[in-house]
Amino acid sequence: MKLIFMLFLSLSLYASSFIHSNVLIEALFPDGESRTGMGVIFDKNGAILTSSKIIYNNIQDYSAQDITIKIQDIREQPLVCFAKVKVKAIDTDKNLAILIPYRNSDIFCNTIMSKSRY
Repeated sequence: MKLIFMLFLSLSLYASSFIHSNVLIEALFPDGESRTGMGVIFDKNGAILTSSKIIYNNIQDYSAQDITIKIQDIREQPLVCFAKVKVKAIDTDKNLAILIPYRNSDIFCNTIMSKSRY
C-alpha cells in the first residue's frame, strides 16, 4: 500500500510540473454553431491540449473561426477570459488538437496588447 501511495505521489508531482491549468474552450463556427469543452494548458507558452471534436467539424470539414479560452482565477469566482487561440495541430483520428494563443485578452474578452497575467 505504501508503494502505491509513493508511486501516486511521485506521478502527481511530475504531472504538476507540466500541467499548468485547466481551461474552458468556447468555439464558434462559420455557420453559427458553437461548442464548449475543456482543455489543459501544458506548456509555459500557453499551448493547450484538447479534443478535436470541440474545434473541428468532421462532417463539413472545417475548423472553428473564433476560439476563446476561459480560466477560473479563484475557485468561487466566475470564469474569466484568457486569450483567443488558433489551431496549431489537429489529429481527427486520435481526437486531439493543440491550440496556441495568438491574441491576449482581459477578463472581459477585450483584446489587449500586453501579455495576459495568466
